[in-house]
Amino acid sequence: MIELTDYLSTVSGPMEGSQIDNMLSACWDKLDGANEGGMQGHKLIGRMENVEWQPPFLSFTIERHGGTVLGSTRADLQHWQIDIERKTASLVRSGRRQLRPMAARTDIKAVATEIVRNVLAKIDDERVKVLPDGNVKVMGAVVFPAGSGYKQTIQGRRKKLAEYVKRGLAAARTEG
Repeated sequence: MIELTDYLSTVSGPMEGSQIDNMLSACWDKLDGANEGGMQGHKLIGRMENVEWQPPFLSFTIERHGGTVLGSTRADLQHWQIDIERKTASLVRSGRRQLRPMAARTDIKAVATEIVRNVLAKIDDERVKVLPDGNVKVMGAVVFPAGSGYKQTIQGRRKKLAEYVKRGLAAARTEG
């Protein structure tokens, strides 16, 4: 911490370079609140953005990649403020940054409406399986197969499709 405070006594305002992230990384675990948001000191190196020193506060933004590992097109941004005098670290705000284009939009309600129409008309449809008790199982993997988009998007679309089909069939049964 001494190396960091000595360095900060010689600068002010916006900063760049890896010198500050190496020094902050070395003393990160000594700051109260530093583990908030899953942050670890070694993750700071080479990734700190918009670093600014306005005594006694050192602030910066860091891009977190947890979601991208799971297929998200967005990275989380964490905005941190370090109070050098009090030796505290605070995650003051979070946001997101779009890294890659989002998956193309799909009109899930239209697909669900078509499936409901086919079920009611007793038309064979590979997207649904009619069970012996008359209930219907939506075959989400047929409509949105693995690899047809980002994992989280596919899961969300399958879930919405099943909900819309369920609602559509329930509404048709109460009307008829």
